[in-house]
Amino acid sequence: MTGNSAGHIRFYAIAPDEVIPALAALEHGGFRSELGLAPDPEDPPQIELDASYVRTSALLADGVETGEAVAEAAPSATFHAWTDPADGGLGMCLLHIPGLGIWSSDCDSSGDPVFDGADIRNAIDNAGGADLRQVVRDLTGERWVDALSAARRFLTALPHGQHQVVACPTTPNQPRAGTRRG
Repeated sequence: MTGNSAGHIRFYAIAPDEVIPALAALEHGGFRSELGLAPDPEDPPQIELDASYVRTSALLADGVETGEAVAEAAPSATFHAWTDPADGGLGMCLLHIPGLGIWSSDCDSSGDPVFDGADIRNAIDNAGGADLRQVVRDLTGERWVDALSAARRFLTALPHGQHQVVACPTTPNQPRAGTRRG
């Protein structure tokens, strides 16, 4: 696949102590803020929620591969990663929801999952004795899509000035904020 596609990652939640590792994974994957502004070195690192981090000239798998790296670096993060369709095909998307993990699918240029009849027939044919409704729900990532929709609704209720998560780094001997030792 040629590099004529764009990759996107959009965060909906992340813990402050995972901002720096998530930003490092984004940078390693070649993703930058859609705003195109370099961060002010005087400001603490932060992630803007509900804003895209973009990589132009991405290969089809770049959004998913970087999404997997972000999920490893920031397991508390709720985010949606996708690569736009290219060369007449579909794109790829990945949803990461804490407690559910990663779910991926083909997608359209908005990152919305896309399925065709063959996908559904194959899932049903391989269902064995499973409940067919649950098989289709699993195929379509219903639990992930519902959780992502809830996170989006929560963000829309917040004032815009509250869409940034500022890094709160921890050291190996320092507990996370709100935790007790011994």
